Amino acid sequence: ENALQAVAHRCLQRLNLPEDALLVCSSMCERIQSSVIALARPWQTKAEVWRWYYHSSFWSFLELIGIFVRVMGSQKSYFTAIQQKFREGLAALNNLDDQLKRLQTNLEGIGPRVEERKQDITDVLEEINKQETITEEARRVLKAEEEAAKGPLARVSGIKAECEAEHAKAAHALADAEQSIENLTAADLTEIKTMRNPSNTIKKVLEILCVLKGQRFVRVRDDSGGGLLNDSWASSQKMISDPGFMQWILKFDKDNLGNSVIKMVMKMLLDEDLEAAKVQRSSKAVYSLYLWVQAILDYDTMSKAVKPKQKALADAEHEYAQLMAKQEARAAELKASEDHLHQQHTKLALKKKALTTLAAQREEYSGHIDRSQRLIASLGDEHSLWQDKMQEMVKGSTNAIGDSLLAAGLIAHLGACPWQPRQDAMKAWLDAMDSLKIPHTDNFSFAGMISRTLNLEDWFAAGLPKDSSNVEGAAIVTSSRRCPLCIDPHGHACRWIKKMEEPNKLCIINGADPQLANKLVSVASGFVGSRPVLVEGFHSYSMSPDLGALLGKRRNKPMEAAMGVQSSSRRSQATPTGSPDKERSLGKGLTSSSLYLTSTIQHLSLPQEACQWVAVVDFTTSVEGMEAQLLQILFNSLQPEASRKDKQCLQAISAGHKEFLEHEEQLIKVLSTSEGSVLENEITLVALEEAKDRRLSVKAEQERESLKLNEVEHARVGMAEVAAQVTKLYLTSCKLQALSHMYQYSFDSVAMLFLKVCSSVAGERQKDVDGDSKRLLLSEVLKTFASELHRHTLPSLFLRHRGVYSVLLALEFSASPTDGNPEATVDIDFLTSFFAGSEFKETAGPSTSVLRLRMLGEHFEHLKGLEDSFVEKPLVWQRALEKQALESAALPEPFQDLQILDRLLVLRCIYPELCPRKLEQWAEGVLESKHDPPEEPDLVAALGATSSSAPVVLIVLATGSDPMFGLPQLAAKQVVELRSLSLGHGKGAHAQAVVASARHAGNWVLLQNCHMEPSWLPQLAVICEDVQKTPGHRDFRLWLSTAPCDEFPGMVLLSSIKVVSEPPRGLKADLRRLLHATPLSEMELFELASVREAEWKRLLYSVLCTHSVLLGRQRHAREGWIEPPGFSDADLLFSLQQIHSFVEEFPVEEPQKLLRIQVVDMNYGSRTKEPEDQKLLHALFEDCMQANLKGAPAEGSALWQLCKVSNGYAPPSDPTYQGFVEAIQSLPDSEPAALLGLAEGAGTKYMQRLAWDFFEDMGLRHVDDPLHSDMWDTVREFAATALQQLPPLLSYNRAAGRFSEHVGSGQTLCMNAVMLQEVERYNILLRCIGTSLECVVKVCTGRMPLSPGIEDEAKQLHQAKVPETWTRCSYISLKPVQSYLQDLGERFQQLYTWLEEGAPPQIWLPGLFAPRALVTAVTQAFTSAQKISMSAVEMRSTIVNGSPEKAPERGIYVKGLFLENCSLDRKSETLVEPEIGAVPAVLCPLLWLCPREVQAEPGNYSCPVYVVAAGAMALPLDQPNFVCHLGLPSGQVGPLHWLVRGARGVLQPDT
Repeated sequence: ENALQAVAHRCLQRLNLPEDALLVCSSMCERIQSSVIALARPWQTKAEVWRWYYHSSFWSFLELIGIFVRVMGSQKSYFTAIQQKFREGLAALNNLDDQLKRLQTNLEGIGPRVEERKQDITDVLEEINKQETITEEARRVLKAEEEAAKGPLARVSGIKAECEAEHAKAAHALADAEQSIENLTAADLTEIKTMRNPSNTIKKVLEILCVLKGQRFVRVRDDSGGGLLNDSWASSQKMISDPGFMQWILKFDKDNLGNSVIKMVMKMLLDEDLEAAKVQRSSKAVYSLYLWVQAILDYDTMSKAVKPKQKALADAEHEYAQLMAKQEARAAELKASEDHLHQQHTKLALKKKALTTLAAQREEYSGHIDRSQRLIASLGDEHSLWQDKMQEMVKGSTNAIGDSLLAAGLIAHLGACPWQPRQDAMKAWLDAMDSLKIPHTDNFSFAGMISRTLNLEDWFAAGLPKDSSNVEGAAIVTSSRRCPLCIDPHGHACRWIKKMEEPNKLCIINGADPQLANKLVSVASGFVGSRPVLVEGFHSYSMSPDLGALLGKRRNKPMEAAMGVQSSSRRSQATPTGSPDKERSLGKGLTSSSLYLTSTIQHLSLPQEACQWVAVVDFTTSVEGMEAQLLQILFNSLQPEASRKDKQCLQAISAGHKEFLEHEEQLIKVLSTSEGSVLENEITLVALEEAKDRRLSVKAEQERESLKLNEVEHARVGMAEVAAQVTKLYLTSCKLQALSHMYQYSFDSVAMLFLKVCSSVAGERQKDVDGDSKRLLLSEVLKTFASELHRHTLPSLFLRHRGVYSVLLALEFSASPTDGNPEATVDIDFLTSFFAGSEFKETAGPSTSVLRLRMLGEHFEHLKGLEDSFVEKPLVWQRALEKQALESAALPEPFQDLQILDRLLVLRCIYPELCPRKLEQWAEGVLESKHDPPEEPDLVAALGATSSSAPVVLIVLATGSDPMFGLPQLAAKQVVELRSLSLGHGKGAHAQAVVASARHAGNWVLLQNCHMEPSWLPQLAVICEDVQKTPGHRDFRLWLSTAPCDEFPGMVLLSSIKVVSEPPRGLKADLRRLLHATPLSEMELFELASVREAEWKRLLYSVLCTHSVLLGRQRHAREGWIEPPGFSDADLLFSLQQIHSFVEEFPVEEPQKLLRIQVVDMNYGSRTKEPEDQKLLHALFEDCMQANLKGAPAEGSALWQLCKVSNGYAPPSDPTYQGFVEAIQSLPDSEPAALLGLAEGAGTKYMQRLAWDFFEDMGLRHVDDPLHSDMWDTVREFAATALQQLPPLLSYNRAAGRFSEHVGSGQTLCMNAVMLQEVERYNILLRCIGTSLECVVKVCTGRMPLSPGIEDEAKQLHQAKVPETWTRCSYISLKPVQSYLQDLGERFQQLYTWLEEGAPPQIWLPGLFAPRALVTAVTQAFTSAQKISMSAVEMRSTIVNGSPEKAPERGIYVKGLFLENCSLDRKSETLVEPEIGAVPAVLCPLLWLCPREVQAEPGNYSCPVYVVAAGAMALPLDQPNFVCHLGLPSGQVGPLHWLVRGARGVLQPDT
């Protein structure tokens, strides 16, 4: 311990830790190294996988230190970089406050300047106001004058308007008249001229025109005698005739008419002849002239009326002109004032512009300040966040010591262990760190730790499962300095390595290649080259000396790493960023390691020193990973929409988180890298605001996606429980491996089955389900999967184990929380243990039934009082439980309403032999899957389950089964060539060539008896793995047949389709199978071309029946045979061929001797070892042959038994093949025990034996459960108690002295010599037991390292078995370990009494180490006295009444002898049939064994006596099982009857 701490202290000095931290780290390294073995104890059931890895060595300690140094440096670099980043960001945030103060100072300096500008503006405004007053006054005066001028202007305008209106009116009339005149033509005037007698109207109109023109009238004489008259018409004609008349009218001076003319005209117009209507009627031309005259008059009237107005207009215009002159003067003054005012306004604008500039500056500063204040306020969250992160980094940096120690311990030591012990180890180390006050993360997670420096998303994209176990395993691969050896049964690690190393041109080598080491050396110098190498399918035999030497070259690397020596050959994945890298780039691959080893074998056996070279990493899918995969399958099937939404939300959240961090990086970068003032740089501010807004947007988006994700999680309600239950159901199948190595099942196949079940239940559902529908679907999925799993698994189990599996699966399923079953609250572990009867300690006292009933009452509240009720009413309980319908049986009050499972528990207590079948029926009801075992393996179903990528079918053979049964016929039906090859004797290479040829040709290959060549099985695993990875022809199938074999590769068991081939049970099934098998079915051996065909058919049927009887007795084990010989169909077929030839070739007179030699002695007889079995075989066959050759069955033969029991078993009357088939088909399905020559109670014994086998199998499953973590505490307590109760050693010298003192007869001397041998043997046994128990106690208390031998002893003790190390030096015993030790004490007491008091009168014969030696000594004493040969002596037994106190002079009194398959009647002292329902072995009364000379007594049966029934256990070579033969009277039935019955004596019955 001190040396390890000293080494660690020196190696860790390079970390520059404080001295106190250095001391506790050194101590913790030593504790981790020392605790490895102790931490492995609770998980010893898997120690064969990783036991060697926990070998504590100096190299492993240096590896631990080197990894700690490396991880510590990586973590420090990580935390330092993160702290520096946030420190810069926080500094930039703090600098923003200073920049804000500068902005505020600048803003304060702008204020006075703004006030100055405002004062200037005020002065200008005052001047403007004054000038505006003057201007306004001038404008007012001007306006007033303008208002004053409006009156004259209005008058002028009014007069002018009136004049213009009147003038316009007259002008308009005149224009119309002129227009009318212009329209006159010369014709019109000529018309007037030519008038001879115009009307007065025309004359008067023309007269007016003459007046207007000033035309003189022509004077004519008045015809009435008056004076001269004016002749107006003549003047008018003259006027009209004037060419210028029209021009005169048009140019008439209308403005200068005299008043007299006007008056004359107006007067003339008053004439009534000048009315307008009359004028118009007179002439058109005259009317036009008339209108013109009227217009002239109107114009004249208007002109005269307008003249005053024109004068007034002139006066008004003069007055207005004066006013306008005055106004112009005022306007000039106003303009001058306005010009001055404009100048002031221009000045004001300049002042305001200057003020605006200052205001803009102030506004800009104010805006910057406001934005900065908002930005700083908004960045306050970042400030707090970054401060918290800084604190986390500081805390993480502080905790890096403890976290790095945990990580180093995990990488160095826990890579090979399963998930749960890994967690237990981490918890123990955390407690140790707390005691040493080493800082560490409270909830340490290695996966979370490595996610800081590694991109796990790339790993997941490369095919690595997301469960913690696989993530940690991958991290160990990338971090360990040793070559990783991945235990990879599911292929996850292999796919992950290939994908991650693809950019580096990964080289893949087959691990089964015998030249593996040479290839590794030649491929780019593997370890130091730039090209990585993957050894796929690594096996234990791959670890050749050359490969070990190649890996051993790196043994100094952990030392270099620990001591700080510079090494360029390897470098960790956790290398700090920026360090030089002269090797292959780690960014594109996994690690600088160039070699990866992967193996599909979980129980890989490697040399112990290999831990110095390789780091074993377990990639087996954990329970957590299984549940996650199954949950995803269930979720995708039942909730497709929610599943899609879930993926979208997860992607969005992941992308948002990534974007959030990117914007955070951008924010810090902008703050830390911006030149000058950040707040005064608009671009920087915009960038900061955009980054901040985007972060807030991303945060809001993530919150929304989180809400959606919560809704999705709501859709998962109830599914996790179903996935967990399905995982438990699968693990139940896995636990069957405790019963047989062949029972190994792949999780991938179970996941595919679960997917099919989910798809089948969900159908083509496109919408999500919820509520009751969802619960019903989940319940249906679980029920359907349990049924399908049961149906798929049963064909791969032996018939003996099918019931056990059904019950275990039903118990697990009945505890489903989604089932709604009230029995779901039952403790499954208790149920399994109770049904199995696997209680560790045996309790003496009450009967077993009462004891078990009491246990039920103590465990279940509703079963209290069950023990008392059974004691009071035992017959009522027994009659009720004997009924077939257990669920409806009327139980006593108050237990009449018990559930079926409770009734089964009670049945287990009272009638255990009936319990297995009832349990199987209950399980079939729970699982809703009833599977009747077929008489032959369903090869068609197995073929249907195969494919080109999964072409391997494994047929597991039971004793007596035919591997070729049905396969040739199936191949012929499929039109495929079948090539069969039996392995053994070095045929592996030939088999490999046959498989390679068939892969290309598309043929079938059957490799028989694979167990016969165990050395080639690893190569077979490589072949099977290769045919799955690189499929060949689509029709190629590889069939394998093997007996159960622990060496059979687990990879083949996991990946193949397994079926079990067992011989059918029952006489009818045996006969039908034999008749349909080759060559009988092909008629070659059935027919006989001879006159003796009838004789052959009788003999054939008899031999078939006799062979079936032999097999039937073989199934009854020790009731049928002393030691089951293992007869097979090959014995029958070979014998039939011999008999067939014999009947054809030899005469009738000499049949028996030749048949006895060929068939009985050579064929069947070679299978038997015990003399009694050989006698029985001879009796059955000889009588059978005699009966058929003579034509009548002999009494005692198999044919005689068939005819005696029932006429239905008589030979068929129709000797044809079809007659045989019909006769066999008419037989009952089950035969009575008497048909096999056994007693009527043999069936009950057989049921009891099957029941105990059933319970034993359940017990094996229970104790081998890896989760049974209290094993070592239980074993330690038992070993300590047993060690205290162990008898002391006997002194051999003292015993020899005591026997020499008591010298007696020759018999006494012989018996004393035997007792001295007994003392010596018992002393050897006691020393062995004491040493073993002491070692177990030391290992349990941590005072001694664990070894494989002690581990096996502890496991066997926990299983209540006697350890094998004890049995090698022990007497023969069938008892469990508790009874064994109790029996040992009783034996010691008899031996001690013999030594102290002399030979007892009654010898307890089973208590002797070698009882045969005592019987031989008595016989030798008799022969010496009688002077005869021992072969002439027999042992005669006589019943002794009473209890004699003195030993006989000849022979011995013995007790403790049991008889099996018979009983001894006290009165007649003859053998009789045992009572039906009695115990399998009957205790004999006190017997006197007396040697005597052999006498011929035909009625005596020479009964063999054994220590235990032969075949009950594997016997040591130096311990003879046979004791002697006893001559017992056989009664009326004769000795042959008891020979067929299998009557014998045993000292230790198997009860």
